[in-house]
Amino acid sequence: MKMLLGGGPTDIDASGFQLEFLDPKTWEKDWGYGETEHADGTPVRTTGFGLKLTLVVGKVRGGRWAYGRNRARYHVARGSHVVIEFTGTDDYERTGRVFSLLKRPNGSQYNDPADVPEFYGRHEIVSLASVVDDGKRYKGLVVVLGTDDFGAMAQLALQRLNERGKLLPGIVS
Repeated sequence: MKMLLGGGPTDIDASGFQLEFLDPKTWEKDWGYGETEHADGTPVRTTGFGLKLTLVVGKVRGGRWAYGRNRARYHVARGSHVVIEFTGTDDYERTGRVFSLLKRPNGSQYNDPADVPEFYGRHEIVSLASVVDDGKRYKGLVVVLGTDDFGAMAQLALQRLNERGKLLPGIVS
């Protein structure tokens, strides 16, 4: 079953991209050192600004030890490359909320809300310390989403690709 965000063939999301959700599939990522992960994901075809590409958004089977506990993980991938990862908050089991670190194109984290690009202001931005409490002091900022918001996850992946100069007009992948 194909379904378009918003239910109509001309609906465009806030970033100017049209998002089309395709049939769910299993996605596999080989990390290259003998470890392979599987995710149950939904391909999201994105079109806009002369671009056509497909991202896969999904929950990785099994968790990962991070911030003092085993946490749920969601990936947005382009081909076999993970573009952005979302990790379960401390209250994930109750709320279904996940977060992703806000990073500059060079990989460093944003610490001051005034430095965060305007695009991210459409989403909930909080300090990392407010979503994880493992006794350490964290300074970075994160974006927080619900696990059902695959559209926003795809938008954030597109933004990250754009900031890193990896979106070029006419790309089809």
